[in-house]
Amino acid sequence: MTENRNVLKVLKGFTELNDSEKQILIRELNEFVNKSDFGKTQTRNEIMVKMSASLGPTNDRSCPCCGKS
Repeated sequence: MTENRNVLKVLKGFTELNDSEKQILIRELNEFVNKSDFGKTQTRNEIMVKMSASLGPTNDRSCPCCGKS
């Protein structure tokens, strides 16, 4: 297994997903990898907009990937 801390954080988050969410993530990752550089930039921007719009304040202050609060 990798020693890369960033990859391990994402893998930890992946293990927290249910099977349906895992399939969605795998599909999204495959689509992202196959995009042009411009398409990847657009996707990053879309993710940031969706994340900022949907997160808002929460009572759970821990990171879903690494578990830190």
